[in-house]
Amino acid sequence: TEESILLRVLVQALVIVGIIATDVAAQTQMSFWAIPLSIIGAIISWQRRGKKNIGLKFLLAMGMIVTLFVFFGNLLENVFDNRLVLAEFLIQLQVLHSFDLPRRKDLGYSMVIGLISVGVAGTLSQTIAFAPWLLLFLLLAIPTLILDYRSRLNLPKWEAQFHQSKQNKNQKDT
Repeated sequence: TEESILLRVLVQALVIVGIIATDVAAQTQMSFWAIPLSIIGAIISWQRRGKKNIGLKFLLAMGMIVTLFVFFGNLLENVFDNRLVLAEFLIQLQVLHSFDLPRRKDLGYSMVIGLISVGVAGTLSQTIAFAPWLLLFLLLAIPTLILDYRSRLNLPKWEAQFHQSKQNKNQKDT
């Protein structure tokens, strides 16, 4: 399981920026329900990260199947331009996926979904209003990727190093 709270928060921030960027570019209202549910899912995921969560995974699988059928219905309605339909489907799956993110690779999937959301927003955007969200995504992505890489190398968590250096400094001062 991934124990770094900072990495989880940054991944969640990337997903949120991706959702907002898609909303801004496509002029939809997905963020009003997707962001709060995604945050709630991330909190539940953190609290249950060491458990098997079989019942929760079953409910999430059922939710994903329902989402798939809704996606197919929307796809049939928008045969000629399905970019927004695909983005909505991806965001709906991410919201469901956010309830079960115990491992680093699950967080990696969420980072990719955030990146894809920003990419879709870029293809849908017709104004400069998308640019600040792209910049914010890049500013968040760099430290997130650094923390992810540190975690993959099994280096000590940044939080632990920060607290240890703070304690060492306090010991030297006394």
